[in-house]
Amino acid sequence: MLDLQHLLRVFVNEGPIDVIWTVGIVLALRRWRSHPQVSLLILIAFGLELARSVGGTLAWYWLNLGLQGADRTARELVMVRFTILGYVRWGLDILAWILILVALFRWRHLPSRLLGFDGQYLPEDFESKGEKRP
Repeated sequence: MLDLQHLLRVFVNEGPIDVIWTVGIVLALRRWRSHPQVSLLILIAFGLELARSVGGTLAWYWLNLGLQGADRTARELVMVRFTILGYVRWGLDILAWILILVALFRWRHLPSRLLGFDGQYLPEDFESKGEKRP
């Protein structure tokens, strides 16, 4: 039987990774001014991971409640929903990690580009006197 105590135990198991995603969100918000593009991607990715973790756990619990006292047809429908939930969680996880990889490697040192005063690279066709090249 699933009760609230079981749900809390599941959240305790998921707690450490949820703390990591939350710390990542806070760090992305703190670094926003110096690296806005990277921070935005990391903020979205870690937000997706946190939503996947918490929302997926709640959805799993809700679907398990639907199994209690259900007849065969209802059980089959719940099993289909479990499958869909698994695919949604998997898709969100892949999307989040793609965003993390893009944030890590997209804005690496670009030697032929000019750096602006804010530390961000200017467009490739931008030329200005007084700007320093990296």
